[in-house]
Amino acid sequence: RLFTVALGACRAGSCWEQALQLMRDMPGSQVTPDLIAWNAAMTACAKARKWEQALWIFDQGMKPVRPDLFSFNTALHSLDSDRWQMALEIFGALTSLQPDTVTLNTLLQMVPEPTSALRLFREMQEASVQCNDRSYSALMATQPWEEALMLFDEGKAEGIA
Repeated sequence: RLFTVALGACRAGSCWEQALQLMRDMPGSQVTPDLIAWNAAMTACAKARKWEQALWIFDQGMKPVRPDLFSFNTALHSLDSDRWQMALEIFGALTSLQPDTVTLNTLLQMVPEPTSALRLFREMQEASVQCNDRSYSALMATQPWEEALMLFDEGKAEGIA
C-alpha cells in the first residue's frame, strides 16, 4: 500500500526517476507491482515527457499484468506528435479493449496527415466511440478548408457545437 501511495505522489509530481526507482525496489520488499503501480509509474514518465521510459514500462515492465485502456491511453499520451506513426502502432495493438474518446482525441491531436486522421475518425465512429468537440476540432485542424467545413456541419448536425 505504501508503494502505491508513493507512486501516486510521483505520478502527480511527474517524478519519473523516483517512480522507476520505487518499481525497482518493490520486489526486494516482497511487493509485486500490480497494474495500478505500473500505470502510476508510466504516467509519471508520460507527464515528464519521458516517452522512451513510458513505452518501456508499457512494453516490457507490464508483462506480468494485463494493460488496461488507461495503460494504452497513457502510452499514447507519452508520445509527441512527431511520433504519430508509433502511436498508430500502439493503437493497432489495442485488440481486446474498446477505445474511448480519450484514445480518439489523443490520436487525432497527433496525426498530422489528413487522410490518416479522417480514416481513424471514421473507424472510431464505426466502433461507436463517442466523438466530442475536441475530436472534431483536432480532425478539422488536419483537413483542407473544404473538408473542415463539411466536418463542422457534420458536428453541428450531431449536436456538437
